[in-house]
Amino acid sequence: MTGRPREFDENTALEAAMKVFWADGYVGTSYSSLVDAMKMSRPSIYLAFGDKESLFLKAVEFYCHKQQAINMSALNSDENYQNRLEKFATGLVKNACNKKHPGCLVITVLADATGISTKFKNKLKEHVKATDTVIADLIRRGIEAGELKPFANPELQAKVFVAALSGFALRARAGESEEDLMNVAKETVRTLLVDA
Repeated sequence: MTGRPREFDENTALEAAMKVFWADGYVGTSYSSLVDAMKMSRPSIYLAFGDKESLFLKAVEFYCHKQQAINMSALNSDENYQNRLEKFATGLVKNACNKKHPGCLVITVLADATGISTKFKNKLKEHVKATDTVIADLIRRGIEAGELKPFANPELQAKVFVAALSGFALRARAGESEEDLMNVAKETVRTLLVDA
């Protein structure tokens, strides 16, 4: 006996939930606003995604998969390492300066919610570690190619780089212009280059 097919598209529903959490934050998001945005009844949301905490984690995961595809496209292109890193960094600036959804959902909403749940803190830690790992690997390959400075500890340098980029969301919220932040992004990348 087969179950009744779902009458909603999971990705569409998660994207709608993601936008609500992004706009209102975890605490500020009500179930009624999720019901309206997702176009699903409260029982249907519970059945498909669980409680608000579970739904939030699934929305964050959905966001991370989408953003990771964009980031990996920039980082794994066949361009030189400077251009790859610049595309990655300037992409973060564009996110930070997006008027509709400013900043990275992970940095602006998940980070704010870490005091509410250990699961949120663990999800943030997982995301940061994954980003560090990807950037460290890229720096290591850039060193081997002779394009990036021969850092003794690529893992540490990746953390420095990622920490610098994480500040874009803060600076954008403080009113710094996209043009200024683009310059900061390029300068941040320049510190990694052999001929800088």
